[in-house]
This record gives sequence, structure tokens and C-alpha cells, in this order.
Amino acid sequence: MAGISIGFQVSQPSDIEMLVAIRIAAMKESLENIGRFDPQRARERLIENFRPADTTLVLLDETIIGFYALLRSEGIIKVEHFYILPAYQSRGIGKVVLDAIKKDARKSSCKIILSALKESKSNQFYTANGFILYEEEPFDNLYHWKNQQA
Repeated sequence: MAGISIGFQVSQPSDIEMLVAIRIAAMKESLENIGRFDPQRARERLIENFRPADTTLVLLDETIIGFYALLRSEGIIKVEHFYILPAYQSRGIGKVVLDAIKKDARKSSCKIILSALKESKSNQFYTANGFILYEEEPFDNLYHWKNQQA
């Protein structure tokens, strides 16, 4: 990723429409694969749980290309949302973001949990980055990553 600058910025309430568009673009193919693509439902699910202070924008050379949202509780960081626009996927950007989340988890001695749609390419991404499948739901796979810090 030489020459590419990944940055992070806390979101603002005014970012919601942009985040909805990113979520829909990133999830469209996976949701179509399971016959559940509904842009209105995708929009509503993000808006009802949107917490700007817990949502981080992912920037590539100052351009917003994705975001993630974390929910923290005792010993656990739950990745509620993690989306990179399709045009920027498979470039190592997701790994940079995930490594930053893992670094945070190590510092706070937390494990990470998240889910991925069963038909999503993200399942391979998460397992390749050390996440372990621990439960299957009707539409989602649930993963965890245990802090490997000694």
C-alpha cells in the first residue's frame, strides 16, 4: 500500500446520508445473493442505531471510502458495521482498518465480535484475518477474535 494514506475520522450526525449510501453499495451484492436486498430496510437499520461518536470514517487520501461502528462493553468490542465501498475493496484497506481495531482491542484487553452475511465475501476476509466462526444464524455467521496479547 505504498503511497496510499489511510486515515480515520469520527463521524458527525450530518454524515448519515453518506453512510447509508456506503452501506447500501457495500452490502448490495451480498444481500442480493441471499434474496434480501432492500435499500429501505438497509437505510432504516443503520439510522435506528447510528451513534456518530462510535462511528469512524475511513479515508483514502482524504476521500471517504468506508466506515465502521464499534459498540464497547466489558471485555468486548462489537463491530456493528464495517463497510468499504466496492471500488476500494481487495486493496488491503480493510486489513489496515481491521488491524487498527485489533490494536485498540489489544490496548483495552478486549475480544472482538462481529457478524457477516452468509453469502458475503467478507467471511473469507475475516477468517483470513484471525477471526473464528462460533455460531451460524439463519442469515449471518458470527465471529470472534480473541486478544492474543500475552
